[in-house]
Amino acid sequence: MRKHKCMAAGLLAISIASMSLLSGCELIDNVKNGVGSFFSSIFSKQTLGNEVYKEINGNKYYIKAGMILNINDMNEVKAVGVKADDKSHFMNSDCNYTNDIEPVYLADYRSVLVGNTIYTSYISDDDDFAEGIYKYTFTDDPCVLKKEVWIDKDKLDDSEISISTGYHNSIFDLKADGNYIYFINAPVIDYKNSYRNENNDTYLKMCRINLKTNEIELFDDVIATTYTIDNGWIYYFDDGNTNELSNDYGIDKDRSGIYKIKTDGTQKEKLYSLEETSSGYVDFRQLEIHNDKIYFIDPLNEEKLCCVNKDGSDYKVISENSVCSYAYNENEKSFYYFNFSYDDLIGNLYKINSDNTEEKMNGDFRGSYYYIDYCDSKIYFSGGGNLFYNVNYNTKSNDQSDYDIGIIYDVEEQETTEIKANYECKIYNEDVFERRLYEGPYFEVK
Repeated sequence: MRKHKCMAAGLLAISIASMSLLSGCELIDNVKNGVGSFFSSIFSKQTLGNEVYKEINGNKYYIKAGMILNINDMNEVKAVGVKADDKSHFMNSDCNYTNDIEPVYLADYRSVLVGNTIYTSYISDDDDFAEGIYKYTFTDDPCVLKKEVWIDKDKLDDSEISISTGYHNSIFDLKADGNYIYFINAPVIDYKNSYRNENNDTYLKMCRINLKTNEIELFDDVIATTYTIDNGWIYYFDDGNTNELSNDYGIDKDRSGIYKIKTDGTQKEKLYSLEETSSGYVDFRQLEIHNDKIYFIDPLNEEKLCCVNKDGSDYKVISENSVCSYAYNENEKSFYYFNFSYDDLIGNLYKINSDNTEEKMNGDFRGSYYYIDYCDSKIYFSGGGNLFYNVNYNTKSNDQSDYDIGIIYDVEEQETTEIKANYECKIYNEDVFERRLYEGPYFEVK
């Protein structure tokens, strides 16, 4: 593993996230020395900071909705964000935010929760789309976050990660183990081919950042598209990418498979090889460890939930249907998974019991909700998208319907709670340009 120090002048820690989801109630709040090592011995299972829902400082937060939401015991919803300045704006728009709080939205796979702090990547529209990492800390005010730049573009450029502004937002799939924040140096798909043309030797390689020293380390021998961390080991899927453009997408089929490696970069071992592969790109999704088995969504088996033992043996298909995402109930040793139809935008929720029997849950899940998390007998959906982007790009008049930004499903009552929100928009002309004034957000809970 190559190492490179990258100090972030006086600020604390970093990270960014992933959506490889784990049980949302298991993250440990108590953090030693204010930064890293969780008291993980109290719990039977390590979590990695990718919760959709979390209680922090006695307050309840729906973290991965269309914005971060504070929900009280009366099911009242408020936006969570940073104090807005007097000239808050977005693109060619002016904004009057409710209670002068500018909501914070967390993009999928690009934030992580460590204790009472969220670390998330950002792309600046003021400096050639430069990339960096923000730190949002929860405060005594349940709706206000303290925002700091933790690492900026210069710090990243000085490291061996080789973040390129030619292809931005490469810090992807963040997880935390209490001492480090891990991520994959992966481009958004639209920039994939151009980035590979640059022959960047860190493409899809794993990295980590020390929460105490801010030292950036590159795993030189780990190429991953999905991964998890369990008891000092990283388990990951290598898609065989060779960083070369060719007719077969530059895939080394013999290299493709599931591996494990110690978190210090030693003892790498291949656990599972693909018995068959298509002529192009193959990528397992949402790799996690439960019940001493490795679970993943397998595109070679109709996108179903599958598993192997931790030594790579005994491949099994777990779900009856294709899976967009899944969540695990530690108490019942059961799984929930979400199946989604892109044709009619309707999803179904299923439960796989501990005896491997499967049942469909009641409910009509419409909209773009792809990721789920389980906590306290409830399923929290995320993936509704950034409310402000949706409103800004779809507003055609002064009248605008509400947008779904979150769904909470009670698995015991089999009842669905929908959270809808919107901004009031007024369109007016200024010289030759059209401008908009947004007020809100306003919420409705159904």
